[in-house]
This record gives sequence, C-alpha cells and structure tokens, in this order.
Amino acid sequence: TVGEQARLLAEGSDAQPIEFTAWNLETGWAGLRFVNSGDDDTLSYCRISYARKDAGLTPHDIVPPTVSNADSLGGAIYCEASDPIVENCVIANNAGERAGAIYCVDSYPLIMNTVIANNASLGGDPQCGGILCDESGAPGIWNCTIVNNFPGGIFTNSWETMSVTNTILWGNDRYQIQ
Repeated sequence: TVGEQARLLAEGSDAQPIEFTAWNLETGWAGLRFVNSGDDDTLSYCRISYARKDAGLTPHDIVPPTVSNADSLGGAIYCEASDPIVENCVIANNAGERAGAIYCVDSYPLIMNTVIANNASLGGDPQCGGILCDESGAPGIWNCTIVNNFPGGIFTNSWETMSVTNTILWGNDRYQIQ
C-alpha cells in the first residue's frame, strides 16, 4: 500500500518496462493500492498483470476473515483519495470484486497512453472489468485502448464529470462506457 507518507515512482522505458506480476499466475498477487497518497505517484512504462484480489493472500483461519475495500475492490490498481499518474502502461489479465483493472473512489488519477485489456470483475455491484469510478472523483482518461474487459470498459456512478478523450473502447462484454 502506498499511503500518506510514501511515494511510488516506477519509471521504465518502452524497451525495458517495469513488470508488476505474480510468481504463480493462477494464484495471483494483491495488486497496487494507493490510499491517501496524494498526487506524487507515477507508473510509467509498466506492465501490471495477474493481480487477483481476494487471491488467498490473507489468512483464512481467522473467523470471520477481515477484508478491506483495498483488498478486494480493484484488481490491478485501487485508488482511494489518491491521484496517481498512469502513463504508457499495459494493465492486463487482472481480476477484482468490482473492478478488474482500476477502481477509484474520491480519486482523480490521470490515465494516459495505456492499454487496459482482458480484465474481469468477479462480483459486487457495480461491476466493471476496466475502470470503475465509484461515489466521487473522476479519472482523466486520454489516448487509451480499453478492450475485452468483463463485463465492461468504463463505469462511473460518481457525480463528478469524467474526462475520456481520444480513447478506443471495443470488444468489452456488456458495455463500452456507462
């Protein structure tokens, strides 16, 4: 978790991207969590794959198990009161309860020149395989390709206006943008 007193600066290159992935692709890993981290976090030329929220990474012998929103809602990236920059990335093959790729609440991330593909939402309401903006906040989405996500590409139930510019949405299961 990247929090109030932390900063994540992951800057790869086109030739040498930074890989965030699981050792065991079936089990997955917990993904990236930005909670109250502000606007100084950057993911540039990164590949984020095989995050599986609720992937068995928390002890299940505690009855009942305690699972926070950050541990279940967004597969690859969870943003709460955080505004990271995600640019020139590939976010693929991730799964979460409400959002497979990116879940935002009270956040304003900038997502630019990024491919978001083959992600899935596994339950909860609402559901979106690509980018889900819940309650408040609004990501800026520019020059992205959002494809083959289940059940959809972009979903917002925020009262704030989301900006989607020069972005391709296609082949998402039930809807492209809602």
